[in-house]
Amino acid sequence: MTTACSQGHSVRPCPCRWEARPTDYGAVVLPLGDSVVHSETDDCVCGPTSELVPNPHGPDGWLVVHHSLDGRERTEKPKGGRHVLMPAHYRKRPVVIEAMQWTGTNEADLQAWTGAGRFHAIAPEDRSDDPDQTAALFVDANSAWLGITTGEWVLRDSAGFYPCKAEVFAATYEAVAPVADQRVDVLRRVADGLTRLE
Repeated sequence: MTTACSQGHSVRPCPCRWEARPTDYGAVVLPLGDSVVHSETDDCVCGPTSELVPNPHGPDGWLVVHHSLDGRERTEKPKGGRHVLMPAHYRKRPVVIEAMQWTGTNEADLQAWTGAGRFHAIAPEDRSDDPDQTAALFVDANSAWLGITTGEWVLRDSAGFYPCKAEVFAATYEAVAPVADQRVDVLRRVADGLTRLE
């Protein structure tokens, strides 16, 4: 049986007879034979370029979602509805930041690095709000002082200084060799390669 999609393309039952498929939107479960193929392009919703998702504009029906080669996604316009934008996937750009850990004893080092009046230890008798907060850092993005605990990291990027919990830092960042060390390492590898050629 051939029918038409919301854009007027003829569609036919999918030869794969796809039953279920996990997607970024949850599992889409279809009765056998209910998935579709665009006759013009032969794009099967079971394939890498299209998939069928529940119609968000009504209690029943499905939309064919096309995934373009540039990673953007669009859905076909349902009858009487509007285009639905679907989320695309993005990867965070690699960013190198500077960081120094607050050890509880390196107040002078952090003050020298962050600048005058931006970091200070909190005396034990002054820790009434949160006894675990042993220092305070002025964060430009918030225009406010934030308390930090011993072991937290102070980070600097293009937005300024901000604190980061030790477990978040460990899961997010890894050490980067200084640029000078990287250049020396490259020169050593080149020299080793030339030596082997001789």
